Amino acid sequence: MKITTFLLLVLSMFITSILFAQALTLDAKNSSFKISGTSTMHDWEMTAKEMSGNTQVALEGNVLKAINSLRITVPVQSLESGKNLMNSKTYSAFNSDKHPNVSFVLKRVTSISPVGQNYMVRATGDLTMNGQTKTIQVMAACGMINGVLTAKGSQLLNMTDYGMETPTAMMGSVKTGAEVSVAFDVRFK
Repeated sequence: MKITTFLLLVLSMFITSILFAQALTLDAKNSSFKISGTSTMHDWEMTAKEMSGNTQVALEGNVLKAINSLRITVPVQSLESGKNLMNSKTYSAFNSDKHPNVSFVLKRVTSISPVGQNYMVRATGDLTMNGQTKTIQVMAACGMINGVLTAKGSQLLNMTDYGMETPTAMMGSVKTGAEVSVAFDVRFK
């Protein structure tokens, strides 16, 4: 009887310490993706009105142990600035007729460092824009609360690295800068 009780206790401790893989889907309604930059006239910002994605994480209890996969897709023509001309010029720069999406696919996580109740995650992944894919390094502040993974960060990118021409207006007198900032605040549940 004592051996059976002991074995059950050891088995229950082993089961509770196992890492549990959890598949999560992007909660687009409560997530944001913004691209911002400069021009010779004024700074500008565009916000994605649509996005999709998924991730698979490994948890030990409510502790994030690994991010095994992650994919986010943003339709280019869901990017909105509130100005039709800016939208049109951006869609053209992205060649959205041929390459309708911007996507990020995780290749690997290089570190997950606890910071209080949250984590600083460093990762590499493939970013595809204008049909060209480049491997980039990303840092994100992440949290795991009640089965919801949050990730927030920003990344500086150069449009010309992706074969894009910077948008111009007014016969070239207004030019956007080649460097843009991509800011994300996403939730997976």
